[in-house]
Amino acid sequence: MENTAIISWKGEEVGTVSNIMNDMWYLDADWKSNQSDSSSRFMNLASKLKGEDVIKEPSKGLVARLQYNESSSSAHYVLILSVDQSKIFMRSISDEIAAYADQQLLEPWQLTDNAAFYETELKKEVSFFHPLNWKRVRAIAIRTDRDDVLFEVLNGSSKYAVVHLTWQKESSRKFPSTHFYKDWQDFFVKRLVEDHKEWKNE
Repeated sequence: MENTAIISWKGEEVGTVSNIMNDMWYLDADWKSNQSDSSSRFMNLASKLKGEDVIKEPSKGLVARLQYNESSSSAHYVLILSVDQSKIFMRSISDEIAAYADQQLLEPWQLTDNAAFYETELKKEVSFFHPLNWKRVRAIAIRTDRDDVLFEVLNGSSKYAVVHLTWQKESSRKFPSTHFYKDWQDFFVKRLVEDHKEWKNE
């Protein structure tokens, strides 16, 4: 393993690591901030992390990219477990774990740039008895190969709902068909990963 690397966070270089020690999936190294505004924001968040909590629940950590040389092909995701002014502790993670921890989407899902359109369409379709009729929702993403939309439910016990739009007014509480997910982890594991596997196999 090369012994120096660049750490990038949210698309910006924030510092360098050296004297990298590798123990299975875990990495610890000497850390040096590049003193940028992005690095200051990174340090402000990373310095509050508790490694044990992040290991148990990856979404409590920070997702970064570790790049060993100038070639972007050498970069891979790491989960920041803890950091101080001179040391950093990380774990190598897969693209899927990175997406979960950073609440990113997997193909064929993508963020929508027209949330109001889907929110209006949902209001047109649901009947009086539909479980989303009295809910406040925010459209987040669409599945690009079918008429599925991910909504954040702003006033309910379930935080997310995937709705298969029918593009017509419905009278039944069963349509448009809707699946609820209690939180991001529930949606990610039960829906996003499965949809991604199905999409790759088609």
